[in-house]
Amino acid sequence: MSGDVSGERRGQRRLKIAIDAEIKLLVPHETFSPFPIHGITIDLSVGGMCVRTEEITKKLYGEVLRGMSHAKVTLRHSWLVAPLHVSGKVVWSEFHDPRPGQPSHCLLGIALHSMDAEEGRAFAAALDGIADRLTASRIDVPKPF
Repeated sequence: MSGDVSGERRGQRRLKIAIDAEIKLLVPHETFSPFPIHGITIDLSVGGMCVRTEEITKKLYGEVLRGMSHAKVTLRHSWLVAPLHVSGKVVWSEFHDPRPGQPSHCLLGIALHSMDAEEGRAFAAALDGIADRLTASRIDVPKPF
């Protein structure tokens, strides 16, 4: 997958880039203890992100779909001065059964919660910095999985 900056029907610029994502998934109707999950972003914007993970079992996937799940996400990339911390709600998910030579995986669509003005500016500035580097370097970003 190539690094890409594209327009989006939601009116927000989406960055197609693989960034390490540490997620603490909270499923309140099941437990108040968060499930720690590691994934890689597929795309990212100020409004949300899509994350791919191999750490969600079919059982947990069913729990995510049954009710509202909240997520605290930490994003880490060499282009970021410091990790980015955001929170949101899982608004969609897709479970993909294993195929020969490939493990099962899950895609999570996470809509970010509103940020205060300072947090919003800092997050948007970080995304702008990544977009500028993608555009300037025109590099291929390795496929996450």
